[in-house]
Amino acid sequence: MSGLAMMMGMAGGVFGQAPLRLVVERYDWRTAMMITAAGGLVIAAAAWTSVRDRHRGCWG
Repeated sequence: MSGLAMMMGMAGGVFGQAPLRLVVERYDWRTAMMITAAGGLVIAAAAWTSVRDRHRGCWG
């Protein structure tokens, strides 16, 4: 499971550079960071509403 998480993180780094470069060239770095932060908040809100913790008792 940790390998899958690491793979997805690396894939995000590889495939996220080109779109971020285009946003920085079109606007500026501050706007690019605000867009990235807004996207992160959307993803966090989606995870907050969709991921549930299963309560199975005291020891899992």
